[in-house]
Parts: sequence; C-alpha cells; structure tokens
Amino acid sequence: MVGTFVYYKEKRQKYALIASDQGQDRTPEARWYGLWNLLLYGLTSPSPNLLVFPQRDLQVKTANTTAQLAKSTKFPDFVVSRCKFGHHQTLREKILLIVEIKPPTEDEDEIFIRLTSAQTDMKTQALYHFSKLAHDDNSKVVGIAAAGLYWQWVV
Repeated sequence: MVGTFVYYKEKRQKYALIASDQGQDRTPEARWYGLWNLLLYGLTSPSPNLLVFPQRDLQVKTANTTAQLAKSTKFPDFVVSRCKFGHHQTLREKILLIVEIKPPTEDEDEIFIRLTSAQTDMKTQALYHFSKLAHDDNSKVVGIAAAGLYWQWVV
C-alpha cells in the first residue's frame, strides 16, 4: 500500500513543496519527478517483480543511422514494469504503466491543453512499446497523463 512504508507522508509533503517551487532552473515538469517517483514506488513496493523506471527508452526498429535512431526513440517520464526471471534465468519485462508529465499551470484552460499534450505523448510512447510486441500479443498498458496535481488515466 502507498502509505505503508516509513516516512511516506513526510516525503510526499516535501516533494510537493519542492514541486511547487517556481525558482528552480530545471524543466518545470522535472520538479514533479520526485513526487511521482515516490507515488509509483509506494504502489509497487509490495511486489518484488514491479519496478519503476524513470526515463525508460522505448525504441522503434529503424535503419542503423544515428539520426534515425534519435527520431525512433521516446522517453516517457516513468514506466512501471513487471520483471520476472524466465527459463534459463533470462529476465522477462512487461510494461504495465507509462507516465508522462507536463508542467503545471494555474490557468484552467491551459491545464486541459497540457493534459492533452501529455496524453498525446503518452499514446505515442505506448505505440512505440506495442510496435515491439508480437502481433498476437494482447497486452494492455495503463497510461497516466499529468500536469502538476492534475492527472488522467487510460487503458
């Protein structure tokens, strides 16, 4: 459970305060990475097979030139995967959740625009992931699009 690990509430409060600090030099959505990392870790901590990956690369197969590779790689802000050892101790990974974060805003109309932008990026990232799977694979991925404290999800 989210609240079961030590100092969760205190850490959540600190991350939220840092995220709301407008004076940082990094990208505005990066301020929210700590809070989302804490939330995702809290959701996955009961299972040794669920892992949280920040900036996990998702690639589509293309020709072997650097320019094309850069165009064929997407980096969601977070991915949650189920990782298990299969036959001969090979690690099998199944992506369960993709999270895309955009900067927060106080403007209600802008919130919708940013959530839509995060949702569009997250859907593209999911398409990159699905392009690597077999055509008969019926896998599903949960997507979370966020802008500050506002978020929405889709399967």
